[in-house]
Amino acid sequence: YPFTLAHSGQTLFSITALPSSFSLPLPEPQADALKQAFQKAYAPYTKSPSIILLQASSGACYTGFALESAAYNPTLPPLQVAIVQLIANNVPPTEISEVLLIEPVTSRVSYARDTEALAAKLFPGQAFQCKPEI
Repeated sequence: YPFTLAHSGQTLFSITALPSSFSLPLPEPQADALKQAFQKAYAPYTKSPSIILLQASSGACYTGFALESAAYNPTLPPLQVAIVQLIANNVPPTEISEVLLIEPVTSRVSYARDTEALAAKLFPGQAFQCKPEI
């Protein structure tokens, strides 16, 4: 039998742009990186398109986004997606100077507690922020 969202009765949660109320006091490169990550977020079940920004000491930005499976499990939280980018770009965790997680205000799922705990292990001593903004 087909195994797709259409056959399960689910619909895609697709947003092409951040709401006009979305504004963070971030430099343009970081804000643009977050906007691109938000467009890639895929959360048809939880409707929680959370995004994350890992800021490297070099100024480079690495982003991640919630990525849900049609099978619901496994779901990749934003930090795991961003860690894949770090590995793919051969960036050691010691290069990360800041972690910013942004979640929908109406989120059914929060990645904040798990993200903060994992970030503390991977990037010890670095700033962690979680903002319910979207």
